[in-house]
Amino acid sequence: MNQDQLQILIDQIASYALDGVSALVILLVGWWIAGRAHFLVRRALDRVPRIDDTLKPFLSSTVRYFVIVITVVAVLAEFGVQTTSIIAVLGAAGLAIGLALQGTLQNIAAGIMLLILRPFRVGEYIDAGGVAGTVDAINLFTTDMTTYDGIYRSVPNAELWNRNILTTAAIRLVDWMYRLVLPMRLMSSKLWSCCCPTYLKMPG
Repeated sequence: MNQDQLQILIDQIASYALDGVSALVILLVGWWIAGRAHFLVRRALDRVPRIDDTLKPFLSSTVRYFVIVITVVAVLAEFGVQTTSIIAVLGAAGLAIGLALQGTLQNIAAGIMLLILRPFRVGEYIDAGGVAGTVDAINLFTTDMTTYDGIYRSVPNAELWNRNILTTAAIRLVDWMYRLVLPMRLMSSKLWSCCCPTYLKMPG
């Protein structure tokens, strides 16, 4: 090996070492950003009372893994790998997985919408096109219910989301109900004079 070949080898080793150090720095920084993003998103979601506790770790973990994927692509690009081909492969794989898990993804999307919009809550009795019962839990894939005769049902979220949902606990119409028994000898005029002022003051 002559002097020129040795110099070329040294330059290549130095270049690879520099790329390795840069990739390691990118990986460490990206990993830290992913963890930090997971923490910040989770803390922000904790301040929103409308979002269910089941959905918070799912959303924060999704953000974390998204940052990790971007970090891995950046590390591969540092070593000279064509990132466009990697993105194309990931897109094709995502499309294939999406088609294979179409029903599952529909349930997840419906579960997210149910947890955010809250058309019904845990403990309420609902009727969704023949699917009726008391809601025990709302998960990402299914909603757990107990029917009036004590039968446990696990209903896919997409099935509930695509139906009209009737709930008996969304609006409370009656707080108290009284039964008033009056003697027959009470004159109707006196009854009307007693009840009319109270009746006129009632809203609605």
